[in-house]
Amino acid sequence: MKASNKKGMASAIPNMDAAPLKHSANGTSTASLKNVDSAFHVTGRLIYLDDIPVEQGTLYALPYDAPSAHAHVKKIDLSKASAVPGVVRILTYKDIPGENQIGSIVADEPLLVENEIHFWGMPLALIVATSEDAARQARSLINVELDELPVITDPRESREKGELIIPPRRFQMGDTNAAWDGCVHVFEGRADTNGQEHLYIETQGAYARLTEHGSVRISSSTQGPNAVQVAVARVLGIPMHKVEVDVTRLGGGFGGKEDQASAWAALVGLAAFVLKKPVKFSMHRMDDMRMTGKRHPYSSDFKIGFDKDLKIVAYEATFHQNAGASADLSPAVMERTLFHATNSYFVPNVDVTAYCCRTNLPSNTAFRGFGGPQGMFVIEAAIAKAAQELGVSAREIQRRNLLKEGSEFPYGQIADRVLADETWELADKTFDFDKQQAEIDAFNATSATHKKGHGHHADLLRDLLHQHADEQCARLGARVPGRQRGREHRRRGDGPRTQHQNGAGGRGHVRDRYGAHQDRKHQHHARGEHQPQRRQRHRRPQRQGTGDRLQRHSGAHQGEGITHAESRFKPGTPMRSPLRTSKYSTTAKPPNWTGTSWSSPAAGTA
Repeated sequence: MKASNKKGMASAIPNMDAAPLKHSANGTSTASLKNVDSAFHVTGRLIYLDDIPVEQGTLYALPYDAPSAHAHVKKIDLSKASAVPGVVRILTYKDIPGENQIGSIVADEPLLVENEIHFWGMPLALIVATSEDAARQARSLINVELDELPVITDPRESREKGELIIPPRRFQMGDTNAAWDGCVHVFEGRADTNGQEHLYIETQGAYARLTEHGSVRISSSTQGPNAVQVAVARVLGIPMHKVEVDVTRLGGGFGGKEDQASAWAALVGLAAFVLKKPVKFSMHRMDDMRMTGKRHPYSSDFKIGFDKDLKIVAYEATFHQNAGASADLSPAVMERTLFHATNSYFVPNVDVTAYCCRTNLPSNTAFRGFGGPQGMFVIEAAIAKAAQELGVSAREIQRRNLLKEGSEFPYGQIADRVLADETWELADKTFDFDKQQAEIDAFNATSATHKKGHGHHADLLRDLLHQHADEQCARLGARVPGRQRGREHRRRGDGPRTQHQNGAGGRGHVRDRYGAHQDRKHQHHARGEHQPQRRQRHRRPQRQGTGDRLQRHSGAHQGEGITHAESRFKPGTPMRSPLRTSKYSTTAKPPNWTGTSWSSPAAGTA
C-alpha cells in the first residue's frame, strides 16, 4: 500500500509518522505508539557497545578459560603467551587489588580461578594485548597442569551429595497426606526441562576507561547497571561512587545480562585499573555460549490426585534446580518456580519443595519467565498424564480447575478480580478449539512425518481480554483503572516512569535486577508543568488494572512483600503475601551458614 508524502506525491515507502487508530469498547481511541528507534535500527545508526569510538591507546582483553569442568590447579605457565608480540600483560587473581568475588546473592563466585576450577570455561587469567589477534594467539600458548576432580552435572546427584547452594524452600497448604485417601484417581511421574541459550544478538562485553581521581567509567552491555557497579567496586577495592556505569542500549538480553554481565565488566575494569589504559572486551559468540549460563534445567517429580469430577484434590512436587557452579540469581529463580507451581489452578492441598543444586556447569541465570515456566510445566505434565490415563481431554481437566474469585495460592495470597473462566470462554468462542482439535487429530492420524498442534498469537489473546474488560467496565459505567490511568499519566507527563518508558540505562527511574526502583536523575518536563515526585529507594509503585494479580507494596523491604532481596533470602524471615499472612514454611539456617551454601545478601541488591 502506497503512502503520500507532504507534497501529495505517491511513495512506495510507508509513512512512518502515520499511526493507525485503535478503538476500544468504551468509546475511546488512541494512536498506537511508534518505536522511536525503528528507523535508526534499520539504518544502522544506533550505537551499541562495539560501536563506541575507542580512545587512542586502547588495549584489548581476552579471558583464558579453564579447560576442565572440575579440577585443582597445580601450575599455570604463562611464559610463552607473554612473549607473543603485542601482549602487554596477563593478569591472574594475584593482580586483583580488592576482593576476588562477584557473587551477588551468595558470595561463591570468584572472578578468576585461584586454586579450584568449578566449570569448563571458568576464567583463569586475562590476556591484555594491543590487538584481539595477539590476545587470541597468546591464549593458545598458555599451559596449565591440573588434578582432575569428580564432575557433577545432574542436580539429583548434587542433592544426594549435599551440594546445595541454599537450604531447600517449601510451600504448603492444607494436608496432602490426609487428602490422598479421598482421591479417586492418583498419578505420579517425572518431568524434566532442559536449558536454553539466550542467544542475544549482541554478545557480552564491556569497555573501561579511567577518569579523574582514580575513578573508572565502564560502558557495559548489561541489564543491571547497579550489579556491575557493585562488582567492579568490590574487585577494585574502591568506593562505589568511583565507578560509573554507562549503558547505551542492549542488543538483546532476555535475562542473560542481568547478573552475568558483571564478570566481563569487572575484568576490563581490573585491566584498566592496573595498566592505567583503556581496555575493551567484546566476546566471541562461541566463547559466550561456552562460558555463560543458560535457562535453568529442572528435574522434577510430581504426584497429583483428583476426585470423581476431575477436580484436583492434592498436588505434590519436588523440583531439582540445576543452578550450575555458583548461586548467581538461582535462589530467586527457584522461588519463582514455587510461586508458579500450581499455575492458574486452585488446589486445596499443596506441598511443593525446591532444591537449588550446585553442579559443575556454567552458572545458570535469569531467563524470560525467571523460573515460572519450569514450575508451570510440571503441573501441566501431571495433568497431561492424568488425561492420557483416564482417556479424557487435558483441556477439560484444566477448565474444571481454573482459579475462581477468592481462590488461595499455596503461599497465602487470595486471588481477586479473577478472569480465568471469562478468558477461557472468550478464547474457546474465538478459536473454536473443538473444531480445531478434530482437524488436528484427523491430520495427525494420516501423517507419519508431520504433526500438528495448537498455537495462537499471544497478542490476539491479550487484546481479546482487554476488549472483554473494557466491555465489563462499560456496562458498569466505569473505566479500566490501570490502563486508563497510564494514558492520563503519559498525556500529563507525570506518574511513575519505568525502564521500558525511559529505555535501559536512560534517565529517570531504572529498575535494578530485583525490580526495585533507583532514582538516577529527574528530568523537568518541557512545559515546566510538573516535576516527578521523588520516591524512596527500594519502593515499587502500586499497580492497578485488570491484568495485575499481585499488588506491589512499598513495604516490601520490611518483609511485607516478596520483592526485596534481603527480606526474600534472609533465613528465617517470614514471607508475607501483600493481602494476608503466608502459610509458607522453610528449612532455615543461620545467616552465617557456610559450606554448601548460605550467605545473607547485602540490602539493595529481576
